[in-house]
Amino acid sequence: TKEHPQNTFFVLKSLELLQQFVTVVPHFCPLQKDNNVQSEQEKDALQLYWIPTFQYLCLLCRDQRYEIQSHAIQSLQRALLSPQLCILSPESWVTVFDKILFPLLVELLKTPIKESLSK
Repeated sequence: TKEHPQNTFFVLKSLELLQQFVTVVPHFCPLQKDNNVQSEQEKDALQLYWIPTFQYLCLLCRDQRYEIQSHAIQSLQRALLSPQLCILSPESWVTVFDKILFPLLVELLKTPIKESLSK
């Protein structure tokens, strides 16, 4: 089936917005570094804002359209490396790896590489 170009455009724009959303979470849910201990505020921000956003990005990382998949992986990478996430405790990072990165890697490894993607 042929994808309408406008659909791809809107998905790519939504990826940009999701990535930007990650950077503004600390503005409406202020977090403070507390000796590498996960605070309740941090736990709430992770569960309510960051994890659902990362999960949606992961969904798009498994999209069959190369352009969408490529942009989604780049957006997830940029979001996870954003300075706003440097304040997260080690416990929060373990949660991100357990709920986001490891499941994504398992799914991506299951998916056969299409001929067109390997060129």
